[in-house]
Amino acid sequence: QLLDSVGAGLFGTLHVLITDDISNGTGRFSLMLGITTGAMCLGGTVSGYIGQALAHDYGYPAAFSALGMMSLIPFFIFGIFMGETLPDYARPKPQERRKRLLALLQRLNNERKNLAAKFGRRKKKESLADQDLSKKPGVPVLELV
Repeated sequence: QLLDSVGAGLFGTLHVLITDDISNGTGRFSLMLGITTGAMCLGGTVSGYIGQALAHDYGYPAAFSALGMMSLIPFFIFGIFMGETLPDYARPKPQERRKRLLALLQRLNNERKNLAAKFGRRKKKESLADQDLSKKPGVPVLELV
């Protein structure tokens, strides 16, 4: 339930943002949002029917695999045909991206070193079976005869 709600929240937000980004300046945002929402609802309905039919005829693993493979179709269509909408002036240059990535990795490495120095390496705790309880004061030891 938790993952479903997080996924739905992210997906719903990204759906509106991408639709706004694509339809920016056309005056057709509401139309495009209605069409894409209708397509998603239709896909959810059809996939439920197809999944149930496949599960009934071929079993759940086959239905899961078939629906998973069918979900790759829109993924690749989106990846191939969805163009970059960020303006050229706002795109970071490759050298700038590389510098930012290296700076981030350097900061993470420094943080890791600081934490390791602060807390040191933790020693592995002994289990109760490995401890000699007779040497600890205040711990009653039962000896079996």
